[in-house]
Amino acid sequence: MEQEEILMSCRRDWWRMTRLVWLLRAGLRQMACLPMTQKVIHMKERLLLPLT
Repeated sequence: MEQEEILMSCRRDWWRMTRLVWLLRAGLRQMACLPMTQKVIHMKERLLLPLT
């Protein structure tokens, strides 16, 4: 019985940690991607301007 409780609490903590790490990684990816996407959009605009 006690072992199961420990297992459950461990699983809950692991889930919380995983979610935290996932949120951090998602936030970092967004922060890193924002300037990149702006650059890509800028490049696309520059490439498309002569065509139109």
